[in-house]
Amino acid sequence: MIKCINFVADDTNLFISGKDFNKIELDCNIAISKISSWMSANKLVLNEDKTVYMTFSLKNTINNNLNLMLNSIPLKPADSVKFLGVILDNKLNWITHIDEIYSKLIKLTSLFYKLRNKLPPNILKDIYFSMIHSKLIYGIEIYANTYVTHLEKLITLNNKILRILQFKLSKSHRADLYLEYNTLPINLLFKYKISTFIHKCIYNKGLLPLIFQNYLSLNNSVHSHNTRTKDLVHVSQVNKFYGSRSINILGARIWNNLPHIIASISSIISFEKTAKEYFLSELKCSSE
Repeated sequence: MIKCINFVADDTNLFISGKDFNKIELDCNIAISKISSWMSANKLVLNEDKTVYMTFSLKNTINNNLNLMLNSIPLKPADSVKFLGVILDNKLNWITHIDEIYSKLIKLTSLFYKLRNKLPPNILKDIYFSMIHSKLIYGIEIYANTYVTHLEKLITLNNKILRILQFKLSKSHRADLYLEYNTLPINLLFKYKISTFIHKCIYNKGLLPLIFQNYLSLNNSVHSHNTRTKDLVHVSQVNKFYGSRSINILGARIWNNLPHIIASISSIISFEKTAKEYFLSELKCSSE
């Protein structure tokens, strides 16, 4: 499967997919032409210099050069592009986005060394959540869905920042850092946020866009057998690694591993609190 994305305006995109490269190129040009005509009819203008395209494919040998035209001007290919604050890359390994977060956070370490001797602990904690945690949590459901090796340097930097703000030694255990601030390391924060998303899919569909309101199904809707797993989220069979990383598959597995007493909580507020306590307990157990 080949997928091509044409970014036709700021924070606007067009997805074209298919198996035939020439057909994709033709479909892209037809779609671009229609969009350009609509923009012109409504007295709007597309900036050709800011409009680029990317190709996604599981095959590394594919020719990524498409002959795409906008107002008779050829569009340029891109390896990555920022969309709503998240950097999409053509490999979907999120390294570019992770690197950007890292570059923003590492600039703050020297500042924190200076601030920690001038501010009380509660203010330092507020600074962490406003300047560090806020950047880590934005889009974490997307960018943290990658290899652990890609996240390692960001995880290490976050640990370092916590040690600075909490006056902890370099040999202090990681779990103590997060328990002190009642928060989670990136890998568990990812699981927590995915669990919250799955909870909304099951109990609070109205909080989600329409596209996600029938995103998942329980086993009892797939078969009528009275098994112990009938109330779990149905996990479809996939043959490829990339398929296993899709949220409806990976999210279902994370959800199904939650204790039943937590998964059965229908209130979103109660669930978030209890699920966080559960993942914190996992972190604490890993340190013992």
